[in-house]
Amino acid sequence: MPFSYSSELIQIMASRSGPAPVLLLDVIAMDGTSYHWGSTAIDEAPIYPSVLPGTPPTAWLAGLANPPANYDTHYFPWLLSASGFNQTRAMRAVSASISVQNVSGNTLQRDLAGLLSARTFEGALYCFREFNLVKKEAEFEQHGRLTLNSEGERICTFGASLLFNPNDYDGQPFTVSETCQWNFGDRRCGSTAANDGAFSSPCDNTYTTCHQLNRFGGYLNTVVFPTNPGTANVSENRVEYRRLV
Repeated sequence: MPFSYSSELIQIMASRSGPAPVLLLDVIAMDGTSYHWGSTAIDEAPIYPSVLPGTPPTAWLAGLANPPANYDTHYFPWLLSASGFNQTRAMRAVSASISVQNVSGNTLQRDLAGLLSARTFEGALYCFREFNLVKKEAEFEQHGRLTLNSEGERICTFGASLLFNPNDYDGQPFTVSETCQWNFGDRRCGSTAANDGAFSSPCDNTYTTCHQLNRFGGYLNTVVFPTNPGTANVSENRVEYRRLV
């Protein structure tokens, strides 16, 4: 995705020294619960606003000894590394790798292991950012979906695919045909003939029997002449060309 940097941020990024950027990861699971993980513990709302606020996991927060005052502005220091975010003009699918710690918890169960067993992270929406501490702006931002690659004793690894993945799109979802592909009476068809006594039967998926011509879901490729074509006006004068041999 394209980025637009301010002139001040460009100067900071080009300098030879300065504080390292902070890694931030916002996740929304398939059930709507949100999670905010960072490379360090963060609890400053004006400086580190979350990108994907959602529903906090209340049951998990209730078991914490010191729950955060504002969940959507607090980042737990669980993010260990994130790599493989390749930027290319090609339309190939590239998957990055995100590692999250699986150490914190109690004697019965680790925090992340409990979340993985109770929530659905397969296909979860994520936003990864490299956040500049000086300018308070993101140097890099990537959106996509997660997949659980491995769950270890100490580290869990997620695969992060781009939000725009050409492999997820069907290049030709419909059939090129003169026959309409919509089911009679559905939303794409839009016909209300089933509730109208003037129509005795539904259409047979052809253009001539369609009740909603503006929503016809077929492709017309038959040439129809409304009138008989006239004879073209072509000059019939005979022209002889002679040349010297």
